[in-house]
Amino acid sequence: MSVVGFIKKAIKEPLRVGAPAPTSPRTARFMVQVSGAGRGDRVLDAGTGNGVVAIEAAKMGCEVVAIDVDPEMLRLARKRAEEEGVEDSIEFLRADATRLHEVFDADEFDAVLSTVPVTTVEDPVGLLRSYWRVLKPSGTLVQLTHWPRFFRRIVDKSPFTIAERYFRWVHVVPGYVFVCEPEG
Repeated sequence: MSVVGFIKKAIKEPLRVGAPAPTSPRTARFMVQVSGAGRGDRVLDAGTGNGVVAIEAAKMGCEVVAIDVDPEMLRLARKRAEEEGVEDSIEFLRADATRLHEVFDADEFDAVLSTVPVTTVEDPVGLLRSYWRVLKPSGTLVQLTHWPRFFRRIVDKSPFTIAERYFRWVHVVPGYVFVCEPEG
């Protein structure tokens, strides 16, 4: 997508809560692939925003729960899922990623895919602990971030270790995809 196309899209569908640029379907597919999630796996898309990550995970056969704190973003994500024909594979819930223990059981997900900007939450280490609680011991967290140094510092204080790091063009801006595993 050209820069002009991106600006037109941003004006038409403004981001309210979430990453500074929408995640491309290619990056979303990559996030699902590196998580190891596949057909039948239960995946949490934390901070679904416009729903691109949830939609790509559903297309790959995952059972997806997509959460966001913003009801308008959930409406947009649900609409996109309907347009893509995967709405039956995604459960949309209004929820705060930092308080997942209030909504989900422990060890519920095979993968957590997150585009929540870690620098925007009050307690980023608490955010990662929230993911850890709902992730199965054999599960994977995949975090998209534009602040790799900050993310590495908070991971050091969390129950995760970084297994891989990839540089990606998220849309028209670069980002980093971190693959994290629960500490032994």
